[in-house]
Amino acid sequence: DRFDSWEDYSATLSKKLMADQRRQWRRIRERFPGLECRLLTQPEKVHASIGWMMAEKAKWLHQKRKLPPMASVSSGRRDLYQEAALMALEKDQLLMMEIRDGEQRLSAGFGFVYEGEYTFEMFAYSLEHETFSPSRLLLELLIRECLDRGIRSFDFLPGGGSPYKALWATDFMPSASYIMPLNLRGTLRTLAHRYLDIALHRPPGLQYYLPRPVLSFLRRALSR
Repeated sequence: DRFDSWEDYSATLSKKLMADQRRQWRRIRERFPGLECRLLTQPEKVHASIGWMMAEKAKWLHQKRKLPPMASVSSGRRDLYQEAALMALEKDQLLMMEIRDGEQRLSAGFGFVYEGEYTFEMFAYSLEHETFSPSRLLLELLIRECLDRGIRSFDFLPGGGSPYKALWATDFMPSASYIMPLNLRGTLRTLAHRYLDIALHRPPGLQYYLPRPVLSFLRRALSR
């Protein structure tokens, strides 16, 4: 509600962040003369872009040797995103963008607009071009688009493990998440996920010592 334009909003952000944004825009335009920033409004393009994002997320998790949250890169999650995005598109409640060079995607992201608020659901970038910070540039485009449309709130969703949110957010709200298993199998899976997550991600992080086949097995098991 506090900002009428990108200029008003960006004035509250770190000068270092804004300087690096300008530097990365220069670099990426020099590297890709045919660079395009597109709003996606055609169902087949929305569907394909979400499939690409999920595939890139899986590649990122594999390369960074990270174990995903439960079902975060599963085919079921992909199908859910695609169905929800297409339903939102029909109601003019989808805001989705890509940064591309011809047929090559560099970054893509989407979220949902409802009653003047934008919920930023997901984004991904091409690992091959991560030195250009394409998702950070895409995030700027999405925020600019929201401001141009008069959308009063940009919700990054909870997630303390995503430092980029602290760079861009101007307000913070506490949140809590709960998992309530319905049977013994669910209870065991929840406990397994919880303690594996602690073992893998807290220093010294077993994910850096386990063989890739073991990590892959755990990733598949927790994504079912």
